[in-house]
Amino acid sequence: MEPRDVIPPVDVAEELRQPITRTSPTIEPRWLDIDTAAKYLCMTRHALYHQVARVQLPFIRHGRLLRFDRLALDRWFEKEVKYGFGETRRRLVSPQDDQRPAVSRVHRFADKKAAERRANEIELDIRAGVHGWKSTIPSFAEWWAVYRKTYTPLKSAKNRDAQIVAHFLPHFGARPLDEITKSDIVRYLNLRRTQMTGNPGHKNRRLVSESTVRRERGLLQSIFERAIDEGYDIRSPFRGIKRGKDKPRTRVLALDEETKLLDALHPRFQRFVRFALGTGCRLDEIRGIDAKQDIDWIRGTVHVIGKFRKERDVPMQPDANAALKEQLEEEGKLWKQNPQRLREVLAEGAVRAKIPTITPHALRHTFGTRWLQAGGDIYKLSKILGHSSVAVTEAHYAHLLKEDLVVASQQVRIPVAPRGEGNVLRMPRRNR
Repeated sequence: MEPRDVIPPVDVAEELRQPITRTSPTIEPRWLDIDTAAKYLCMTRHALYHQVARVQLPFIRHGRLLRFDRLALDRWFEKEVKYGFGETRRRLVSPQDDQRPAVSRVHRFADKKAAERRANEIELDIRAGVHGWKSTIPSFAEWWAVYRKTYTPLKSAKNRDAQIVAHFLPHFGARPLDEITKSDIVRYLNLRRTQMTGNPGHKNRRLVSESTVRRERGLLQSIFERAIDEGYDIRSPFRGIKRGKDKPRTRVLALDEETKLLDALHPRFQRFVRFALGTGCRLDEIRGIDAKQDIDWIRGTVHVIGKFRKERDVPMQPDANAALKEQLEEEGKLWKQNPQRLREVLAEGAVRAKIPTITPHALRHTFGTRWLQAGGDIYKLSKILGHSSVAVTEAHYAHLLKEDLVVASQQVRIPVAPRGEGNVLRMPRRNR
């Protein structure tokens, strides 16, 4: 055998002591995200998540994201926490390319509160850019511009979002999303409850109702949640804030009031009232009906688009069907007026008829009340009105359901066993 065919023995110990010539990635910022930390530690993301789950390396949780302090990781290596993992990394990275400073020990805290205070200090330093990590969280006004272009066009009432946010922008428009706190939101909602509704030029103004506050709160909360879904490291300030309870609508148009109201209105709006009372549709649903496509005269239904662009077929009562035909015969079109104009027509008509104020939504509530009083099923009523669940219908008509239970209980006679007429054994009284 020739000498060139003999393979020289390998000194395994000497090979382990020699570093691999591959250089480590250059990491400049102190605070690392999950991908950068995985490169810095020379491990996979899966392995890094495994270390985090077992709390075997230092990290901080900022919202839904993880951040790693490079200096703390270096201290962790010096302590050799992970069973010689530090030695393994030293073999992977050559000494001249190793960016870890020589740190002798790891910070330890006396209790949890001290650690939380230190974490808050670190968070403030991160926001201030002390460690070279600049915050990319937008202000509320900047994120609202993105939200408005992305999500508002999908809604039926496109202008409502801008009207709601117009109240919020003067207070928090310039502030970053992560600096708006829970206490800020509570103060703002309380402020809205003390403000007046509508335009200052309107004749009748009143305090903002609780239902309006809930609607505004829902939109603002959705704006923050969409930012979280996009990956911004923030926490929703609406978390833990209870929703207020608004008063249920109890205004119902009586039959004699209906007669007076119709006599005080123009024939065009008389037909509008009759159609609303015979279908229970919302005002925007009535205004959105297409006379050529949405009416099924054979089945006696009308196709409408409700909240959240949900479509449904609404059956028409005979009087509503007749009012729809009369409107098309007289004018050739349906009611496309401005919604505020229709509300004013009903309010002015109620004044002339000398009855309490009536609104388009009160006509819808009147339809539901008459349906239940006539013996209709609440589950079918929920489908006709387009409620998301029958629980919503029960919440609006709970007082009627209680009355119906009393009447039904008086009409039902439950059989009982015959009672004996013999002697009754009386129990002796106890002496006190």
